[in-house]
Amino acid sequence: MNTEKIVQFLSVWVVNSLLFVIFSQILASSVVLGNDRVVAPMALVFGGLILTLFVYAVEPIVKKSGYRGKDKKLMFLFYLVANILGIWVIKRLERITGVGISSTIYVVLFAVVATFAQWAVMTYVTPLLLRQKSK
Repeated sequence: MNTEKIVQFLSVWVVNSLLFVIFSQILASSVVLGNDRVVAPMALVFGGLILTLFVYAVEPIVKKSGYRGKDKKLMFLFYLVANILGIWVIKRLERITGVGISSTIYVVLFAVVATFAQWAVMTYVTPLLLRQKSK
């Protein structure tokens, strides 16, 4: 597997997990990490991993659909939809994931922030990490 893809995947996973921490601190009564079955650190790992897998499913699905365009706005929309679906699934499976989100509005807000953060990681952070590694 390509080193760049591995670094990018792990970077997005870390950012997604950090977003769960940030949102659980800012919206403490609406975003809860952990439950009676899953402790908070594992909820971070599960939530970040599931969201990252949803994000990484976008490219193969778009390619398989036959879409060949390079429109960044449309790709942003695809990633936003993947984030909304991913966070909604995480929310609905809270007994398994350990992440509880009280409202769908917070799911959409979280997805918008996550999409921008993931875009920043994929565009700026991953190339920077790979340049530092090659030196």
